[in-house]
Amino acid sequence: MRARVISLSAALLALAIAPDVRAGSPAVDPRASIDVERDPPAPVEDEPTGPSLPTVELSGPRFGTAGQFVLTGAYGASLSQTTFQSGASYLDFGITPGIEWFVIDHLSIGVNASYRHVDDQGFFSDGSTARETGWSWSGGGRVGYDIPLGRLTSWYPRFSLDYAESAYDTRFIEFHQNPTRRPPTWTPYHVSSKGPAMELFAPLLLHVRNHVFIGFGPNISHSFANVDASTAAGSTGASTRVSASLVVGGYFGGRRDAEPAASTEVPQLEGRPARFGEDGTWVFSAESSLSGSYTIADRVSYWSGGIRVAPTVDYFVTDHVAVGASLLISNARSRTYDVPSGLASENVTTRLGGGVRVGLSGNLASWISIYPTAEFDLAHGEDGQDILGQGSDHGHALASFAGFAPLLFHLSQHFFVGVGPRVSADVINSRDGTDNKGAFIGVSALVGGWVKAPLGSAKKKNAG
Repeated sequence: MRARVISLSAALLALAIAPDVRAGSPAVDPRASIDVERDPPAPVEDEPTGPSLPTVELSGPRFGTAGQFVLTGAYGASLSQTTFQSGASYLDFGITPGIEWFVIDHLSIGVNASYRHVDDQGFFSDGSTARETGWSWSGGGRVGYDIPLGRLTSWYPRFSLDYAESAYDTRFIEFHQNPTRRPPTWTPYHVSSKGPAMELFAPLLLHVRNHVFIGFGPNISHSFANVDASTAAGSTGASTRVSASLVVGGYFGGRRDAEPAASTEVPQLEGRPARFGEDGTWVFSAESSLSGSYTIADRVSYWSGGIRVAPTVDYFVTDHVAVGASLLISNARSRTYDVPSGLASENVTTRLGGGVRVGLSGNLASWISIYPTAEFDLAHGEDGQDILGQGSDHGHALASFAGFAPLLFHLSQHFFVGVGPRVSADVINSRDGTDNKGAFIGVSALVGGWVKAPLGSAKKKNAG
């Protein structure tokens, strides 16, 4: 307090002698002889001595404002080719465009679509070989309503109605030598389906920063599809799935985003308090997942279920340089039912693993950056299968290097979408001691966000 009084007195003294200074008198700082600590120009909070959490300030338009567009990790695209030493190969192309728009405050409408093409050749656990080719597509609309629960949370239930079609052909290339495991009566067959489906997803959202959120909630869907198979024409394919999953997303636009200062077609980030890639920035994306599910079909003895926990996070230890880690825990169980043969199989798959990675960021423009990462992953798993009462268990060890170099488009501060090439190569891919290394090359998209929250005593300058 005393320092503030002295500083105020010095300021008044400066005003008093100001005319003399303008008249040509020597410019003397009247406070120069005062041996006190001057007040800072603006209040500065004490720095934390341990890990700090971000102080969330939602100064912009809150989620659910009329005119906002919403994107989540459910939307994306990928094209990949995976090959193995054994001769197995998987070609997969998929795209899931979609967007939601708040027509008025809290009420949104949206459209979504998907297309997938596969050309896979793989092996069953007993050594039999099969090739599957096919495609599927769907499209529809959805409506949602955002219910604010507090300053940082909201509930966003969404209902969608879609129409879907699919067609797949399977051809068996080689059967196992034991005919009781794979009856030689199996012949090539075709399966197609078409029909409507509906879904309700009701996640609780945490708005960690302006324009970006993470959420978790229940999901229930039902398919009314009718299956037309080569040996079971007209059989019903109706199924119900109950699950809970993580969602990562963001939003842009809205009334306040449309002000003249940000009215250009491309979002401008000049003058923002913080930017992607600065020291102390945490990055998360839809690569992270947390889900559990149970599906039961309107067919004899068909069901599947499981849980998957796969968090991934990166942290910029200095400007433009990040380190990250990932964890994988999953368990899936299913009873599959084959249409032409009538055989059912019980399947159990367990995975436990993790990885580390390093990333570099580079700004190409105020709204574009590149973020290549390199990672190393380890995993161990067990695969079990039971067919015709005969079970088999297989151990699986995996070690691989991977790289991903997406181009990021920052649609608004703290929220981005990206697309880029992805590659991986196995160092170890052992199943029951037999190595079967694989290589993956593809292009994929992602949705993500970031927050500025330096660790320890790191300066919180430009915290965004």
